[in-house]
Amino acid sequence: MPDPHRLRALAENRYWSELEAREALDGLPVSSELKLLCDPTAKNDWTVLANHSTIAAMATAAAPLLEPTVYASSSTHDALGRVLTAISPDGSEVAYGYNERGGLKAVDCKHRGALTSTPIVAEIRYDVRGRRESISHAANSTTTTYAYDPQNFRLRWIETTRTSDNAKLQGLHYHYDPVGNVADIRDDAQQTVYFQNAVVEAANSYEYDALYRLVEATGREHASQGTVQRSSTQLPPDSSATPMANDPNALRRYTQSYSYDAVGNLETVVHAPAGGTGWTRRYQYRTDGNRLVATSAPGDAAGPLYSNSTTYSHTYPHDVHGNFVSMPHMAAMDWDEVDQLQHCKVGSQEVYFQYAGGQRIRKYVEHAGSTTEERIYLGSFELYRKRVNGTLKEEWESLHVSDDTGRIVLVETRTVDKGELVPSPTGIWRFQLSNHLGSAATEVTETGAVISYEEYHPYGTSAYRLVDSQLEVPAKRYRYTGMERDEETGLGYHTARYIPSTASGIPQHGLSWEKPDLSMDSSTRLRSFGLSKATRNYWQKRFFTAKDGLSPTHSRTSFNEFYSRRKASAAG
Repeated sequence: MPDPHRLRALAENRYWSELEAREALDGLPVSSELKLLCDPTAKNDWTVLANHSTIAAMATAAAPLLEPTVYASSSTHDALGRVLTAISPDGSEVAYGYNERGGLKAVDCKHRGALTSTPIVAEIRYDVRGRRESISHAANSTTTTYAYDPQNFRLRWIETTRTSDNAKLQGLHYHYDPVGNVADIRDDAQQTVYFQNAVVEAANSYEYDALYRLVEATGREHASQGTVQRSSTQLPPDSSATPMANDPNALRRYTQSYSYDAVGNLETVVHAPAGGTGWTRRYQYRTDGNRLVATSAPGDAAGPLYSNSTTYSHTYPHDVHGNFVSMPHMAAMDWDEVDQLQHCKVGSQEVYFQYAGGQRIRKYVEHAGSTTEERIYLGSFELYRKRVNGTLKEEWESLHVSDDTGRIVLVETRTVDKGELVPSPTGIWRFQLSNHLGSAATEVTETGAVISYEEYHPYGTSAYRLVDSQLEVPAKRYRYTGMERDEETGLGYHTARYIPSTASGIPQHGLSWEKPDLSMDSSTRLRSFGLSKATRNYWQKRFFTAKDGLSPTHSRTSFNEFYSRRKASAAG
């Protein structure tokens, strides 16, 4: 007999961490009601449900642990399972349209309180291979076009222009070495700068060794960067919207070099700015577990690469699972029973994290005194609250609107200001123009005016930042590869793990050192094809970023290209 509620083999209630969710309809989530734990500092503990077997009994037992506030969201799908509409807890609705081939065609957003929808994406055009040729953003009157090499199908350039005055906001040109590694990138939308008798172009170049590991990178940076090694205690938190100090045209070239041991561990990172002394960071690993134990601070003498007793100033102790229990700028790092980072002590700040189904859903920060900050993550919707002595002083809502490649726009709305409700909240639309990695390089308003611009060193440290100081907007949090960097810890949150930028001195492995590197899972996938280490490194460098901390995802180039070539090679 058919189930009248269509819940056959589906979970109606799930108790993950601090939330309760309801899902139905043939495996596709059509609605959910989420509740958070009352205590934002508590670890997940659902042992109170152990002796209950019915949904009603479990709900009654869980009620004292959960806040009364319910965050409801819903979505609709077409017959192919594609999302047609998504409604966030604030009532905002995002609608998606598709073309005859099934590709995304249009995106509209009806923001909270609006009477009509705003067209975000007016049109997306594709070539015969299904790759994007152009995307027109109606909301801010910009158009982004893509060009590919007709012989090898590699991305050649990404160009974004503002319709109102035909100004070029982005002009990224890519060149590759013979095997397809990115050899240089030039942005002709940025002006060449002349500083200290040197020509400083907006261009980056990259060199690789025989195993396709990055060994040298050149680019430009602000003159205030790079002369002195950033230590772990000097991680710039980007907690204000202040651009880099003094003259924004004070730019210079830099060269950053990397050396590796026989198994791929970093030995040294050397940063050499033009006209500066630069710095060298050295790494030290355990002889019995290959775990990072220390990195050198400025002034440290060179020590052995492998040692079970540290000889450098910056140390990284581990627990039995290989997780860091402290870092030079964090006195304590506590992990839960499934190795999720639950608590950090950073100076006078206590930072707590809570998760649901493997996803972070809350960050709670206790500052010295009586100030707390809380950020709640509910899918594409976020809620930020700042309290002083328990009184709500500031509140922001953030809505992420994405297409099939990543975030298009972040709409941020202040609802409480200085303890008072904002009578008519108005959203600030921050459109993100990304590069081939999905990194948010340029942010523009709904009129196409530039909010911020940023260039990165390899692996995510900020080389150069500009911010329009006339605009009152929260600091940019979603940056390198489009992922959030926590202001308090300096760590990038990549869902399954936290990844530091190289400013901290830590390689891009994540914080659980049982796993050899960030690319472990993509490497495993590639290893299944019987590839050598050099070949795996090549395809990983070309195609993959690990935004979720686990599974490799391609940015502008399809993994299908690799598979097709591999299949053709095997057949030949």
